[in-house]
Amino acid sequence: MAITIQDVQDLIQLLRERPEWRAEMERALLGEEFHSLPAIVRELAEAQKRTEARVEELAEAQKRTEARVEELAEAQKRTEARLETLTARVEELAEAQKRTDAQIAALVERMDKFQTTQERMEKRLGMLSGAALELRFAERAPAYLSQLALRVRVIPRHDFVARTQEAVEAGTLSEDEAASIARLDLLAKGVRRDDRAPIYFAVEISETIRSKDVTRAARRAKLLQQIYSRVLPVVAGDMISPADKEDAEELGVAIVLDGQVIEDED
Repeated sequence: MAITIQDVQDLIQLLRERPEWRAEMERALLGEEFHSLPAIVRELAEAQKRTEARVEELAEAQKRTEARVEELAEAQKRTEARLETLTARVEELAEAQKRTDAQIAALVERMDKFQTTQERMEKRLGMLSGAALELRFAERAPAYLSQLALRVRVIPRHDFVARTQEAVEAGTLSEDEAASIARLDLLAKGVRRDDRAPIYFAVEISETIRSKDVTRAARRAKLLQQIYSRVLPVVAGDMISPADKEDAEELGVAIVLDGQVIEDED
């Protein structure tokens, strides 16, 4: 049977009058999914709202991230500026260190020169002091050695050096032995108190008398006995250690300290 327009209009009017039929008709025509559509739409709307909220959150997070990035960029700029300043400062310090090193090197060089000069001066002063001591002893030898002999006098160097050369020519002394005698600090002559026999004094002079002075005096006195009858070795100065004093006593070397003859303790 064919459906006319009037039938459709009558159906529409009937559905308007009976709403429960309209719902049944919608389910019959559109299916259950159609009735679920509003709920789905609502869910989609809620999901859209949540998405938009999330997007806003992400946008805010993006803004914060961008702000943080800008802060980091500014901090990086400040760090780079500080590094540049620090690098410049380090370079300045390096240059200053170079100048300091150069100044220290120059100062060390000056100190070395000063020390060398000081050593030379000390050596010269020592030589001058030794020479002054020798002159003083030579001038006062008669008084200093008066405890050992009478009528003491100093023999001029050229006299006893000439005698050593005669001994070399005679074969009594070698050239080295004569040269050693020539370096003797002082030779004096006197007469013994007991028998008035001549006696000579081979004197080594030093501010601080050491073992080497004692040994030289004993050796040179022994060599001089090839020329003179009796020679007594003597060391003279301002001080002597107990050990060197003992060596002198063992070798029979007389000791004169500050113008006084030191008697053997034995």
